Amino acid sequence: MNKLSIYIFELAFRFPRLRYIVWAVIISIGIYAGYRLFYQEVVTYPVGWERSVVVTPYTLKVKSPFAVSKGNVVAVVFEGTEKNEHGIYVILSLNSGKDFLPAYKLSDIDPTVAVRPHVAISNNGHIACTWHNLVDSKSKIFLTISNDLGATWTKPVALSLLTDESMLSEVFYDSTGGLHLFYHGSIGGRLVLYHAFSPDELQFTRIDTIADIANEYRGIFFPSIVFEGDSIYLVFQAKILSGGILSDDLFFVYSNNAGKSFSSPKRITTSPANDSSPSILLHKDVIYCVYQNNEKRQWDVRLLRGYNRGKDWEQQPMSITDINVDCYSPRIVAPSDDELLIVWHDMRERYSAVFGRKMSLIDNSLTAEVRISDANISSYDQFPVIIKRQVLLFWNSNDRLLVKFSDISVLPPKVYSRTHPENIWTRQTNAIIEWDPPVDESGIAGYAVIYNDLPTFDPTVQNVEGPIRKYVVPDLKDGITYFHIRAIDKAGNYSRTIHYPLLVSSTPLPMPTVSSPTHPEATQVDNPVAVLQWTIDQKDRLKGFYYAIAKDAIVEPSTFTTADSVTLESLQKGRYFFSIRPVDMTNMKGRMATYEIVVGDVGKADAAYYERLAKGVPQPEELPEKVPGKVIIHYPMVLFNIPFKEIYASSFYKFSLMPKNILPAQVLGYSVVVSSQKVVPPFIITHPTSEIMLTNVKPGNYTITARMRYVYYQNGKVVYKWSSPSYTTLVVKSAYSSPLMSYAESLHTRIKDKQIVTIIYSLGMLCMVLAIGMSTRIAFSLNALWYRIFRIF
Repeated sequence: MNKLSIYIFELAFRFPRLRYIVWAVIISIGIYAGYRLFYQEVVTYPVGWERSVVVTPYTLKVKSPFAVSKGNVVAVVFEGTEKNEHGIYVILSLNSGKDFLPAYKLSDIDPTVAVRPHVAISNNGHIACTWHNLVDSKSKIFLTISNDLGATWTKPVALSLLTDESMLSEVFYDSTGGLHLFYHGSIGGRLVLYHAFSPDELQFTRIDTIADIANEYRGIFFPSIVFEGDSIYLVFQAKILSGGILSDDLFFVYSNNAGKSFSSPKRITTSPANDSSPSILLHKDVIYCVYQNNEKRQWDVRLLRGYNRGKDWEQQPMSITDINVDCYSPRIVAPSDDELLIVWHDMRERYSAVFGRKMSLIDNSLTAEVRISDANISSYDQFPVIIKRQVLLFWNSNDRLLVKFSDISVLPPKVYSRTHPENIWTRQTNAIIEWDPPVDESGIAGYAVIYNDLPTFDPTVQNVEGPIRKYVVPDLKDGITYFHIRAIDKAGNYSRTIHYPLLVSSTPLPMPTVSSPTHPEATQVDNPVAVLQWTIDQKDRLKGFYYAIAKDAIVEPSTFTTADSVTLESLQKGRYFFSIRPVDMTNMKGRMATYEIVVGDVGKADAAYYERLAKGVPQPEELPEKVPGKVIIHYPMVLFNIPFKEIYASSFYKFSLMPKNILPAQVLGYSVVVSSQKVVPPFIITHPTSEIMLTNVKPGNYTITARMRYVYYQNGKVVYKWSSPSYTTLVVKSAYSSPLMSYAESLHTRIKDKQIVTIIYSLGMLCMVLAIGMSTRIAFSLNALWYRIFRIF
């Protein structure tokens, strides 16, 4: 391959015209790469896991990593070698693994000793790290503490633990902040498993023996420990003599008093072969223990359950691995209440790789075994940790530390409709809904879709396949129908639900009902001030009303209002007819209602009067006329209290809303929309108070729309209503003081959604710069090309 590359470059430099072909290939590859980068769906392997991320630099070689998490904090400790210097390193993440701080060296170590570091995190942010190293040719355990989430560390100290030698330490914090140390100590040639406790992280005041090989044990190894309140649960591997044959079995001990005393070891495995490398998990009062067993002449992974927190262990274990190769170092975690994840590494692909499978706690079913680590790269020393239901799986990959996140979420699709644009009313009763699928690491399996009249509803059943991008909703009724859709990825994750409103008004609105608290209909009242009120059904598609009032005539309404009442003042003596017609959001007028008002003593009207009135014939006494006087409309509305209509971009901007024509105590909340376009706010309370806070305010021209939900009493009944929308504008200028930076921000805003155009433009500019800079060379090459062509022909 290298020879071929060298040959191609030699040809390109020897024959200048070949350079154009080379540049054309490079530009094509760049355009294709840009297209793949920005517009192709990204799917990782295996399904349910995101990409692998390298945590350590290539100059730092990793050995024996161990990881732990608490809250949003992740700590990984390991042996590291950099520039032929050996030490203990720690890497921290304070934001759930999204970012990792650079590796920090805690101490130098002897490269000939496998120091097996361990780390623990307390509830108050303290971090303790232990390991063992040689001191005067004897193994001692070292301890260092950070009281500020890894910002500073104490000087490592060798612990005095009343033993000749100490090694293989594991450190834990309990719920009170006490520090517990489990380790192997040597006294008089005997290897003993110890527990030590320090209330202040300085002195270990209590040291107890858990198991001593002076009794029935010939060796004690690899304890796995879990803390739960004041209880401590521990499973360790011990070599015992059984039937004249040495074999490894697993033993269980526990403490219910924070380690002040431990139970006698209880043997929990009965296999005639060896059981080793236990890893335990306490979940719903059941202790799950995974371990290695070589009964089938190779190491496989098995699962054993201890019910009632280890009081009752099952006799027969469950087989986890099915492959006929050696499987090592199993680890177990619980990503959810009904699911376990078991990981290990094996050599089935002729190199060491990390594999895993999930187990359902509902029916004990197992998913398929899948490789989690990257292909064709040796991977081992895996350690999973849990943060907010997400698994972070660390492992050693060719002496570098890698991490992979489980895929626990999926973004919702981008929904739109050409027949029913969002927040726009239409008379069409058949809607075509379309959407753009989200990019997801596991790939999109399909969608859960349903439509109804509920503003919020979460569909739970997938009924649309992944490749489908369109859905038809037929026979829509008048009003608001909500189209609910959720994306479902191949890992089984559901996105949040998109509630897309379909606004339909296909038939005229019904006739409003008119009443008056001052002038009962067709009843003489000596009051020149009349108050009229009206109500109507199907208010969700109501835009407003046209109304009119005339003396001795019924006229077509022409004055528009969104209020539900009007006050007519200075009415002269006579018979008036108030007409009102509703209009919907599509500007389709509804049925007209009329209301008769009689001011003063005008006598009774006969049948002929009403007959001429119905025919639209004016009365002989006088022509129809507009009512003299002033019309006063009182309806609630929202006012904006914005100090400045032009502001500079900032992290937040605060303003307030004020109700008008209604008491603040009657306001239930506000619906506010801030957009680059004029958008009608939905009938949903988005802000329960009048204080509005805008975050991440970016430069641009914005329209702020708001309406309020209020309550009032009518005829002794509680009535809830929405006010009509109010609008105002806000101009956000760039915060940059430099004109150059302001222009750069404006340019970025224009091209941020046009990646392909940007790539083509950038490559074109590159070619133009090369052409200008090498114009003489290009001209010479063209002349030489023409000369050779003429020589040939």
